Amino acid sequence: MLSEREKTIAERYAQGETYKQIAQALCIAPATVRNHLAAVYRKLDVRSKPALIRALSPRVDSNHAASPLIPEKPSIAVLPFANLSGNPDQDYVSDGMTEDIITGLSRIAGLLVVSRHSTQGYQVPASDVRTIGREQGVRYILEGSTRSTSDRLRVSVQLVDATTGRHLWADSYDRKLGDLFAVQDDVALRVMVEMEVQLTSGEQARLWAGGTRNIEAWQKATLGNVLLGRHVREDNRQAQALLESAIALDPEYAAALTSLGIVHWEDARWGWTSDRDEALQLATDAAHSAKAVDEHYPGWPSLLGLIHLLKGEHERAVALTEQAVALAPGHASSAAFSALALNLSGRPSEAIVRMSRAMRLSPIYPAWYLVPLATSHLLLVDTNRAISILETAVTREPDSNLARVWLVAALMEQGRHGPAEEQVSAILARDPGFSVSVWRSAMQFKDPEQDDRFTRSLRAAGLPK
Repeated sequence: MLSEREKTIAERYAQGETYKQIAQALCIAPATVRNHLAAVYRKLDVRSKPALIRALSPRVDSNHAASPLIPEKPSIAVLPFANLSGNPDQDYVSDGMTEDIITGLSRIAGLLVVSRHSTQGYQVPASDVRTIGREQGVRYILEGSTRSTSDRLRVSVQLVDATTGRHLWADSYDRKLGDLFAVQDDVALRVMVEMEVQLTSGEQARLWAGGTRNIEAWQKATLGNVLLGRHVREDNRQAQALLESAIALDPEYAAALTSLGIVHWEDARWGWTSDRDEALQLATDAAHSAKAVDEHYPGWPSLLGLIHLLKGEHERAVALTEQAVALAPGHASSAAFSALALNLSGRPSEAIVRMSRAMRLSPIYPAWYLVPLATSHLLLVDTNRAISILETAVTREPDSNLARVWLVAALMEQGRHGPAEEQVSAILARDPGFSVSVWRSAMQFKDPEQDDRFTRSLRAAGLPK
């Protein structure tokens, strides 16, 4: 049985991506890709790439060639953009646009993108996207065209569901030609953001990207957000470096400023810093900087709310996270942060409603979204449901301790000491300094009885005091 991470890596490798491309897309080291593929080969009992492709493909009639298996996660093939200028000398414009979009989409977490060499032989415009979808093993097809004159460039793009042939989204971009590369970057950024909206992150992707026109800053901030959401100390450091680079490229990028503030908040929350007060001050400064740039961006009140939550100031935390939701009802992470504040304030039923909305708003939500939802069920003593959700979260993000700690508490409440102790061992293997006191500092319950309830369970499972 392959894990979700192993499936993703195997699918990307079978589609023709290199170790380096997979590593960049998933924010992991190439050596980690190689180790996961070794496990995949062993589990599937295959010895070659063709054998791997066959193992990942559905059973078919022996008289027909197998098509690649369409993965569960969003998958897309970008067809070569058509040059409608009537001048073959302008092919480099359409080729450059195709390359920029494929490169950018490959860096979006949760999206599988077919490599360019797999699609470059198709005629454009495509006559049958359903056939192409089956051949490439993808759910979506992105096709487009460029038309350039002496002083203007028009780019038309459309997204098609390859399983039905239905058009899902289309747009066109008309730009005055000055610096061709700057125009290509601008259009590519808009297309990539729209793909995030349609296929992975939902409407909040527009807010993340809306504060910058610098494609490199957006790409760095996007990768930083992925790493930040894993709740792993080493990933937090990498996220900090990426976000600081994004801000250096665009100092008025509110989303990057806010995310950098959350990096510092995570440091303070989990004891990943020697000076907790300084980390909280850095987080506060980042929130105020983001507000100064864009007072309508929902990230800054969410961040301030999280800071107040870590100080045990629950009413203020709830009010600020609710303010963020009101500023941007379509922003999934604002809803998720609001659920976190509601849970620790003793309002788990409301948190479930808010967390469910966050998940609906984000087509492919990050694994950490499952933790506030499970916490709500655990607070409501629906332990079976909480355990089921937490086990899913651990499977999706095995390197993070966030879900594991809650899983220990839930298992202990069912008297399942053996599995709980196994999770404690896994926690300490990843973070030898983790303790009950660290967890209590991170989870500031308004109700001291809840704090006592979970503290007893964690200590009984063997987590150091």
